[in-house]
Amino acid sequence: MKFSLAGKIAVVTGASRGMGRAISIRYAEHGADVVVTGRDRARLEEVAEQVRAHGRRCLVVEADLLQPERAAIPVELAVAEFGRLDVLVNNAGGASVYVEHGRADIFDTPLTSVEELFRLNTFSPFVAAQAAARAMRECGGGVIINVTSTSGYTPEPPYHAYAAAKAALHAMSVAWSKGLGVHNIRVNEIIPGAVETHNLSGRLAVPDGRQRLEAGNPLQRLGRPDDIAAAAVYLASDEASWVTGTELRVSGGSR
Repeated sequence: MKFSLAGKIAVVTGASRGMGRAISIRYAEHGADVVVTGRDRARLEEVAEQVRAHGRRCLVVEADLLQPERAAIPVELAVAEFGRLDVLVNNAGGASVYVEHGRADIFDTPLTSVEELFRLNTFSPFVAAQAAARAMRECGGGVIINVTSTSGYTPEPPYHAYAAAKAALHAMSVAWSKGLGVHNIRVNEIIPGAVETHNLSGRLAVPDGRQRLEAGNPLQRLGRPDDIAAAAVYLASDEASWVTGTELRVSGGSR
């Protein structure tokens, strides 16, 4: 199995750091041209340099996906620049790092924070996936990968609104996989556990934060962005051509 992505065009959201960065670079290593999008243009340019170092083309699109109406732009620019779209990775998302009160309990969570969590974690992936599905239908097929979260399956009190937003994305993923299969569009989820990224910085900053997270994981370690990137390569490749509507849990055994 080569897991080749040669000739494929991919859009990766939240690509400026962490899992999105790792996915973008790993896609280039496997032969894909990549459109990277996120809020930090300087970091995106650094990712683009690494993509191009592998001999692949890269388009940088600065976009804040707290504004869902902007989520279709990277897809539209990918089609305009490269003529097609084969893979969309809806990776952008998060809780308290990006949304104020995103980790507050029910007593202290304003409705505006709930709305923002859904805008980032549900509405923007929907807008991007809708645009991607339209483009892929014209091209004869494609792959949509939604990065959800273990929180969407086993919610904890501080993440009640974030968990709800990710659970909604899970429900849409299942429905999309059933509706888009006739167009040869596969839709799958990657469910990360606690991965050492910017999103986890607050929990790692508290005393013994790392030790508690590692102790609670069956493999006794945090995830790495490359763990998620490897799963994203598989799901985008032709080796996964009969895989749709599935949830690939990459969590070290955490539920």
